[in-house]
Amino acid sequence: MEAGGETRVIVGSYDSNLYCFAAADGALRWKYATDNYVNGTPAVDGGRIVFGGCDAVLHVVSAADGSVLSKLELGADAHVAGSVALRNGRVYFGHYGNAFVCADLAKNELLWSFPDPKHPFFSSPALSGERVLFGGRNKNLHCADANTGELLWKFATRRKVDGSPVVAGDAVVFGSGDGRLEVLALADGSERWSAELGSEIGGSVAVAGGWIYAAGLDGRVVAYGPAPKKKDTDAKDTVKKAGSE
Repeated sequence: MEAGGETRVIVGSYDSNLYCFAAADGALRWKYATDNYVNGTPAVDGGRIVFGGCDAVLHVVSAADGSVLSKLELGADAHVAGSVALRNGRVYFGHYGNAFVCADLAKNELLWSFPDPKHPFFSSPALSGERVLFGGRNKNLHCADANTGELLWKFATRRKVDGSPVVAGDAVVFGSGDGRLEVLALADGSERWSAELGSEIGGSVAVAGGWIYAAGLDGRVVAYGPAPKKKDTDAKDTVKKAGSE
């Protein structure tokens, strides 16, 4: 983040504070106090920093000096354990009050809510076009309309989905507590490919250069890459034979 003519680092803490440090030397620029743990990664939108806390509040603070700009009370037990996603003045996140929600920053109010009767939402969301994707402890990955919260599709797993999904082109990649790595079609949630890691995947996967990286709770990190290209020997033989005839 750039502020005050320098690059700064923003990080939350279990001591209930959000900290701002100078990237060059680690000098403290400011800190902002909340009433509970700050687990998720804060999001930066221009001069604003947006994050949810385990105090069941959506906080918006000034990037310049950490002063409070707004607070949105989410209700009893609506602790925010994951990171938020921002786009066009809207913020998307799940909480322990058994709902995934979208809020308008300018109005400081909720626009829509996607509730679950029994289960919270720990997963940080991914945005793609007019869609928002998020996992749930109801053992599903969900894809909803980002404007209305209408469910477009969901994909069932055998255990909770706490990690953030990753959108890669027209595909969605994620892992779940059942130990499976899944690659789905973004359009309809149909399964394209899967792999069994043999250990719970509690965090998010990473996708880079056509490779997928995932870590299991057994301490292993695995990588899956594109299938090797088949050598074109048959085509060369065909050309040679055709030329000799």
